[in-house]
Amino acid sequence: MDQLPLEEKIKQYQREAQEREAKYLAEKYNLEYLDLLMYPIDPEALTLLEKEIIEKDKILPFYHTPRKIYFGVINPENPKLKEIVSQFKKKGYQTKIYVVTPWAFEEVLKKFQIGKKKRKVLAKRLEIEKEIFKKYQKEIKSFKDLEKIFLSLKKEEASKALEIILAGGINFSASDIHFEPKKENLLLRYRIDGILYELGKLSLEVWKLLLLKLKVLAGLKINISDRPQDGRFSIILDSKTIEVRVSSIPSQYGEMVVLRILDPEMILLDLQDLGLEKEDLKVVKEIIKRPHGLILNTGPTGSGKTTTFYAILNYLKSPEKKIITVEDPIEYRLEGIDQTQVDPSSGYNFATALKFLLRHDPDVILVGEIRDEETAEITLQASLTGHLVLSTLHTNDASGAIPRLVDLKVDPKTIASALNLVIAQRLVRRVCEKCSEEVEPTEEDLKKIKKLFKEEELKKFGKIKLKKPKGCLECNFLGYKGRIGIFELLLVDEEFQAQIEKDPSYLAILKLFEKKGFKSLAKDGILKVLKGITTVEEVERVCGLI
Repeated sequence: MDQLPLEEKIKQYQREAQEREAKYLAEKYNLEYLDLLMYPIDPEALTLLEKEIIEKDKILPFYHTPRKIYFGVINPENPKLKEIVSQFKKKGYQTKIYVVTPWAFEEVLKKFQIGKKKRKVLAKRLEIEKEIFKKYQKEIKSFKDLEKIFLSLKKEEASKALEIILAGGINFSASDIHFEPKKENLLLRYRIDGILYELGKLSLEVWKLLLLKLKVLAGLKINISDRPQDGRFSIILDSKTIEVRVSSIPSQYGEMVVLRILDPEMILLDLQDLGLEKEDLKVVKEIIKRPHGLILNTGPTGSGKTTTFYAILNYLKSPEKKIITVEDPIEYRLEGIDQTQVDPSSGYNFATALKFLLRHDPDVILVGEIRDEETAEITLQASLTGHLVLSTLHTNDASGAIPRLVDLKVDPKTIASALNLVIAQRLVRRVCEKCSEEVEPTEEDLKKIKKLFKEEELKKFGKIKLKKPKGCLECNFLGYKGRIGIFELLLVDEEFQAQIEKDPSYLAILKLFEKKGFKSLAKDGILKVLKGITTVEEVERVCGLI
């Protein structure tokens, strides 16, 4: 009774045979096979070719952005395919070919209206249309609103799910979106102001289609699920382009995916907006005006180092200066600045890139990170030969940068001559301006404050009042909204130069740092607590117990 009728059996065998043939052709021509019926088709993409070409030559444009066009084909050897791909490449588009089955191809033709429209659809194609985004902005005011929408989503609404998730992420100013498959469902989390928040759960059926959509969008191989992959795609919102970096890794219950949202409005801050105190800002501006020398920025991943250096580069750029960066990867495009990205798989690492870019006669160089001995040596030599060089190191504080360079086999005399400034930084959350309230400090808070500030220093603040986060609709009931940097600066003067040459150990450098009265990260953080910008708890969260 549960056996298929003969006619259905024949159709099933034919479909399976076509699938085997398509997979064989994909492997033969070094392409990917795609089950076209499992992918959410982009109706606008179907209008990019004339109906006659699609039906006769079996070439189906099924997805496009202002930069990319993807085609599903039955015969990869079709000469017409090469001609069409060439035409689109000349217009500046990246193309990708997928092999599909004749059966799936015909099913799509039945379901959708195909053929070129009279109007130009590529003129301003939006990945999330302005009207749709505004609609989601109105609907999604809190995490609970988003969770309600997720619960109502059906399997066939994978494309809608992605738009909602991305719109929600942008709406809440999330830096990352985490997709974490579990045994029975998919857990979705946003990282907002450095903290992860659970947003809700999606069915695994929706996730299966959503993952496929993400992979094709980001240019990942859809047939690989047991190895890490990286890619990226763009979200076009009106006149603004937001880049999204995609990372996929295998896990116990399927592929885990993280989207890094790279919103240009979140990175291009002015120097005075970073959180540097007036005296520190003056020091930084004086040092970056020097024609040569090394400036290091230290701190863990996500501490705002890239934002700080981009702000410095924007401050420095002018028609008279040539500024070049070497990064891994390039996350934000900077107008008026030349940027290059390392590719270790082809031997183009930081050290190799530095050797080549020095031949381009730059005035200012940004080296994404000093990771090895060769990069360290070339970076410091460049700073001694007429270049202002900016780079990062992973150390806990400013004093740790100097012994770290010694660990990388750099001569202490070279460090003393080259190094101008070390910046250490973290990001703390700002209390919400709309709902926070002033409170009296607790005894424990006062004890921590007085550990870092002398009585005479505290007098200028008068009666100490602290801000307490509460929570409102404006901050999504978190009590905090936005972040600001806290900093410590180690200015390398003659005394430090002598110390580096004599004893560059961490304890010796830290002792001199404290002797000279330089402000620590924790002290800068508590200063912002006294100004009502953040809380003692936040400073301790990022700096450790005070």
